[in-house]
Amino acid sequence: MPELIARVKRQLNPLLKKQTEADNIYTFANLKIDLNDHKVGLDNKNIHLSKKEFLILACLVSNAGKLVMQNTLLKEVWGECYGDGAQYLRVYIGQLRKKLSACTKQPLITTENAIGYRFAMAD
Repeated sequence: MPELIARVKRQLNPLLKKQTEADNIYTFANLKIDLNDHKVGLDNKNIHLSKKEFLILACLVSNAGKLVMQNTLLKEVWGECYGDGAQYLRVYIGQLRKKLSACTKQPLITTENAIGYRFAMAD
């Protein structure tokens, strides 16, 4: 019986991997975000993001439509020793907004003052 289970797992493993990879690709209007390959594209053109910008975007996109607290973003991107990095976060969010501004008329990243940020799902 253990041999049968091992064979079934071996057969299912590639299928599960493909499904997981597909789950990490997000499309909003003409914007495509691939969390697996760390790529962001707008109208099939790559958008260059710094490592920090990509980490912030990945955290927001993974929680699209939900409020992501500033402290959560700071810990995810800068780690536990982020200190008072709220100003850095505001700068990076501003850079992301500028780079993604051609995607939709409405901003994709909205601010909840002094609380956090939300990645709005584009229509």
